[in-house]
Amino acid sequence: MEAVNLFFLTALFEPFWLDERLEREVGDLDDPDFRDRVVSKIIKPYFDGFDGPSKSLVKSSLMYLLTIDKRSEYEKVFQVVHAPILSPTSFYDFFFDLWKSLFPVDQLGAVELSQFRVNNDPNRTNWINRG
Repeated sequence: MEAVNLFFLTALFEPFWLDERLEREVGDLDDPDFRDRVVSKIIKPYFDGFDGPSKSLVKSSLMYLLTIDKRSEYEKVFQVVHAPILSPTSFYDFFFDLWKSLFPVDQLGAVELSQFRVNNDPNRTNWINRG
């Protein structure tokens, strides 16, 4: 069973909290250029600094989120993020783009929800080891 916590995904948005310059970077994730910049220039490099087990936790949680595909769950992630970015119209498209960037060689195929053990405790984000 894989541990899943949607709050692990909020760690991907920490650069917006940690870098003063990014706090002033306001944009709309429906704008393809802005979305690409956020994913490839901000989130991906930050994620690359995570250790292997932390990357696995994020991967499992993102896979779970994309599999259940519930707007309310996507919104939970964005409510916690507090980044100066506007939520996308299609959460699925944004998180799928994120998947393709973070895990380019891994296909997102059919997944059994029974393989996941969900514990959406916000205090568990300290399980993510940042570089």
